[in-house]
This record gives sequence, C-alpha cells and structure tokens, in this order.
Amino acid sequence: MVRGIERALVGAGVVGTTDTLWVTAEPVEPDSPGDAERELAGEYRAHARALLSELGGQRLAAGLDDTEDPGALADTAGWWPNLSHERRTLLLETLDVAERLRRAISWVKEALAEARVANEIRTEAHETMERTQRACSAPWPTAAIPSSWPPTTPGPPPTPTVPSASWTDASSPRARRQNEPAAVA
Repeated sequence: MVRGIERALVGAGVVGTTDTLWVTAEPVEPDSPGDAERELAGEYRAHARALLSELGGQRLAAGLDDTEDPGALADTAGWWPNLSHERRTLLLETLDVAERLRRAISWVKEALAEARVANEIRTEAHETMERTQRACSAPWPTAAIPSSWPPTTPGPPPTPTVPSASWTDASSPRARRQNEPAAVA
C-alpha cells in the first residue's frame, strides 16, 4: 500500500541491481491557500457531506471536518471507491489546489446526483411494491355474500334444483334417447 504524504515531480528512473526501479523526485512545495481555495474547500466539504449523508456515511463526514488544508481536502476525493482510475490519476497529477478542488467538486456533484436518483427509484419501487401487496392482501368484498350465509338451519345443505328440460320434436334424436329411461332386460 502506498500512502502519499506530499506531492513531487518524478524524474528519470534507473533499474537497480534488484527488481527495484529507482526514480528521482523533487518535492513540490504547496502554495499557501488563499481565499479562493478556502471558498472552494467549503463548497467541496458541503457537497461531500451531502453525498455521504445520502449514502449513509455520516461518520465519514466527520473526517471532512478534521481536514483543514484545502489541498488535503481535495485529495479526499481519491478515496471515493467509485472514482475511476483515470480521474484518480488526474486528481493526483494536478498540482494546482484550486483546480483539484474544482474537479473534486464536479465529481462529487455528479455522484450526488446519481445517488439521489438511485434513492428516488428505490423509494418509488418500494412504495409501489407495498401498494401492490396491500391490494393483493385486501379482504374480499362482502357485498356478494348473502346476509343469510352461512345457513342457520341444521342439516345438509339444500340441493340445487335444475329446471326440467322439455324436449320438442325439433330436438335431436340423440338428446331424446339420453333422456329416456333405460330399458331393463
């Protein structure tokens, strides 16, 4: 694991006698932050805090308050797990603090918008699912059930009656045969 503690311009590299690559590096002294950098740092802190709140990371927001240096605050965007490798590299290579903060603000705003849309979709889907479940588990309407149900008289249920069919001459012979009494032999 590599931890950056200051920025440096990397120079030429030389292969050593082992598998190690030795490079020259000249430390870059950061400029003292001005009013513009402090203002950008406040904007970044507000957007990053809103993003962490949206994602449920309120404890991590405390870390933003502990970081006072605008340059170090801009570098906290590099810890964002969804930040692409290209953006992380660009963040680390940018020496100007104000430019780093502008990029970090832009990326945090983008992530915040995506998180809000995802939460809205999740909330809407959850509410729709709950409405559907309530509709499916609602009691059946009782208007179709007669008030005398269940029958109060003891004994077997009444036998349904079927109106007797009368066959005319126009009826088919097969139907008439089916309704005639069976011959006993």
